Amino acid sequence: MDGFYIQRLREEDLPFLYREEGGETDGLRDFFLRHLKWQEEGSCVILVAWAPGGRAVGRLIVLLDDSMPPDYQTVMPSLTDLLVYPPFRRQGVANGLLACGEDEAARMSDNCFLTVEAGEGFASARRLYEKRGFVADPSRGRDPICMIKTLKHR
Repeated sequence: MDGFYIQRLREEDLPFLYREEGGETDGLRDFFLRHLKWQEEGSCVILVAWAPGGRAVGRLIVLLDDSMPPDYQTVMPSLTDLLVYPPFRRQGVANGLLACGEDEAARMSDNCFLTVEAGEGFASARRLYEKRGFVADPSRGRDPICMIKTLKHR
């Protein structure tokens, strides 16, 4: 998608995300407010992709000090909750969000990880992650699949 831009989520942006995610619910509000608090505390970054004209097209959360499954002993940044809203899929938005998320993670660590649910519905997501350099770590289990990427500090 040409012309989209990515910025950190602000509380005043929430109505735009609620609209794209089917409306405001207690659970969704709590989810975003909890992550906004963590963002203010410096433990996460919530990235939102926007189309020209101000329509939210996707989001990604970067947890800067997450614990990797299954042992939860290794701590490094993780990329979570990647979501591109249906009308905007297959237009480069996920790739752009991941690139920005990796930049955020690289400020904290030489590596980052993400988990991918197993199953056919997640095959295209896994292919995207592999194209971006993530590799499955078989020592970390198979469902969800843990994928790791070594980052270059920029």
